[in-house]
Amino acid sequence: MKNKYAMPLIAVAALLVLGLVTTASYAYFIASVLGNESSSQNAITTGYMALEISDGPEVKLLNAIPGSSIEKNFTITNTGTVKTTYDVYLSELLNTFEDKEDLVYVLESENGCTNEMEEIVPSEGGEQSKIVSSCAINPNESHSYRLTITFKETNNNQDNNKGKKFKAIISINEYKEYNYTAELKNGVDVNQSIYKLFKKYSEYDVHANDTETTHHVGPEVLLHTINITNQEPDSNKEIIHLESDSSDYEILAWIDMDDEETVIHEEETYEENGEMHTYPELKERLGTLNLYTTSSNILLEKDSSYLFSRFFIYDYLDLSHFDTSNVVYMSRMFSLSHFENLDLSSFNTSNVEDMSDMFSCSSINSLSFGNNFDTSKVLSMGGMFDGLYGVKNLNLSTFNTSNVTNMESMFSGNVFLEVLNLGNNFDTSKVENMAWMFSNCEKLSE
Repeated sequence: MKNKYAMPLIAVAALLVLGLVTTASYAYFIASVLGNESSSQNAITTGYMALEISDGPEVKLLNAIPGSSIEKNFTITNTGTVKTTYDVYLSELLNTFEDKEDLVYVLESENGCTNEMEEIVPSEGGEQSKIVSSCAINPNESHSYRLTITFKETNNNQDNNKGKKFKAIISINEYKEYNYTAELKNGVDVNQSIYKLFKKYSEYDVHANDTETTHHVGPEVLLHTINITNQEPDSNKEIIHLESDSSDYEILAWIDMDDEETVIHEEETYEENGEMHTYPELKERLGTLNLYTTSSNILLEKDSSYLFSRFFIYDYLDLSHFDTSNVVYMSRMFSLSHFENLDLSSFNTSNVEDMSDMFSCSSINSLSFGNNFDTSKVLSMGGMFDGLYGVKNLNLSTFNTSNVTNMESMFSGNVFLEVLNLGNNFDTSKVENMAWMFSNCEKLSE
C-alpha cells in the first residue's frame, strides 16, 4: 500500500513591484497594489497595463497530499491606447520539491495566449518561468486566465516530497508597444516562388531551340516594376503567399502580364575581332509583380540573400517600402539582374554582415547608395561588384569597411567602370583576401 503524507503546499499570487522599460512613448512605471489584503479584488496597475487578481492577494493550500490542487484567477487588461505585448511569469519562486515533475500547472484562457497543456512548474527564474510569452493585446482589451497548480498523483511512492513547499508571485515581466509587421519569407524562398509564378507566363521553353527568334532565352523574371498595393487581387488571379510564419499580415503576390511585347534592347551593331556583327532587336512580354499587404511597409527577413536575383526590371523600382533593418545577409541580393536605376538610399543596412556578390554579374545603368547605407558591420564584400555591367561611375565614399575581411574579386570584371570614389573610410586594415580585386577593370582611371 502506498504511503501518503500530508504536506504543506503554498502558492502565493500577487504582483512584484517592478520597473518597466517601454518604448519612447512611455516613461518608467512602478507597479503598486491598490486595495488591501482583506479586499476581494486587488488591481495592480503599471499605467498602461493592469494585472487584476480576482480572488484576493494570497491563496494558500495547507496540508496538501498527492492529487491536491489550487486555482488562481487573474486578468490582464490593456488600459492604454496602443497595441502592446506582455509576458506573465512566476517570480520569487520557491520550489523545494525533490521530484519536480510531481508539481504541474495548467493555464487556461478563452481569449489570452496559452496552449492549455500540462507543464511542470518552474523551479527557477529566467525564460522557463514564463507562463505567458509575448502575447499581443489591443487597447481596452482584457485577457482572463485561470492558473491551476496540482500536486500530481503518480501512483508511486512520493515520500521524498514530504514537507516540501512551493510559492510564487504572478508578475508582468515587461510590455512594449506592439508593432505589427508584414514580413517576407527568406530571400531564396521568395525568389524561387516568384520565378515559378512568372515562368507560367513566359515562353522560354517555346523559343529555347529557335536560333532566329528575337525572344530572350533565360531564367530571368522580366518585369516593369514591383508594385506594393493595399488593393486586394481579383479572384481570377493566381496568387502565392510570401509572408513568413511570424508575419502578422498576409503578403500576396501575383503578376499582371502585358498583352503586347516591349522592346527591351534596340538593334545594335558592334565590332568583334575585326568583324562587324549585329545584335538583333530584343522584345519580350513584361509583367508587373504586385505585392498586396495592409501594412505600410514590408519587413525583410534576416537572410535576404538572392531576394531580387535574376530580376530584370525595366522601369523605376521603388524600394522605400521594404524595411531592411533586420537583415544580416544580403549575399547575391541583386545578382544576375538588370536595373535601369537602382537606388538603395532607403536601405537600413546597420545589421548586415554579408554583402558578398551582392551585385555580381548584373547590368545596372545607375547605382546609388545614399548617406544611410551603413557598412560598418560588414565582414565580406567578396565579389560584391564582380562582373557588374553598365555602371561607369561608382561612388562608395560613404562605405565604412573597417570590419571587412574579404574583398576578393570585389570589382573584378567591371569593364565599363571609369571612376571609383572610395572616400576616406575605405579601411582595409582587417582585409585578409584581396585577390583579383581590380582584375579586368580596363577603363578604370581614377
